[in-house]
Amino acid sequence: MYWQLEDQWVAPTWSSIEYDGRWKVLHYAAKHVYEPIIIAPYFNYTTGDLSVWVTSDLWQPVSGSATFEWYDWSGNRLDVDTSSSANFTVGAINSTLVLQADQKALLGALRDPRNAVLRMTSTATGSLPNTKNSTRTFRHEAWLHASPLKDAALVDPGLQLEYSNQTQTFTVRATKGVAAWVWLEHGPGVLGNFNGNAFWLGKDEEKEIGFRVKSDETDGRWVEEVTVQSLWNMTLSE
Repeated sequence: MYWQLEDQWVAPTWSSIEYDGRWKVLHYAAKHVYEPIIIAPYFNYTTGDLSVWVTSDLWQPVSGSATFEWYDWSGNRLDVDTSSSANFTVGAINSTLVLQADQKALLGALRDPRNAVLRMTSTATGSLPNTKNSTRTFRHEAWLHASPLKDAALVDPGLQLEYSNQTQTFTVRATKGVAAWVWLEHGPGVLGNFNGNAFWLGKDEEKEIGFRVKSDETDGRWVEEVTVQSLWNMTLSE
């Protein structure tokens, strides 16, 4: 239920949904981290200690694999001396360690942490609760920036956006580099939410995004006003 706009006050808040019903970054981020099986890094910037864990909310143990790929912000693979993959088994409602490393030692004096990111992906097959006879593949992805993003050597990822009338989905492409926190925004006159937002893209990678329309006063013309940007845009002067 949405209150009429004239009955609301616009103010700073910890809520994850805007006063007009739009999802904020928090809402999309929460959706992402509450997937049934996730991979997540834990990094101590002071000591350089890096650990990566796979966590499962499923009611049965599952097995799968995790991959680890280092890049610079231009999308070039970095030859970092760490595991490129690991097999894992994680118990019911449990977590398991899939990577333990000293990032300072990994990057060494030859790697600038401001220009290094780690891409982590987990893939596992299992069943949702109360669906033992039906299995599916769970895939999750996370990125770790080796330095605070305020110091990162970001590059223009060359984002491109297209809309397909046939599939009624948007396709976002990163053509020049790694794109951090890609964000699609729609204009006024439509209420709804994208099925994915606030995500990362590797160079030459694309992602298809749908939109659930709850109300539309534009007769479908809202799709022409959708824009895309990433953290890179925050570095540009107006």
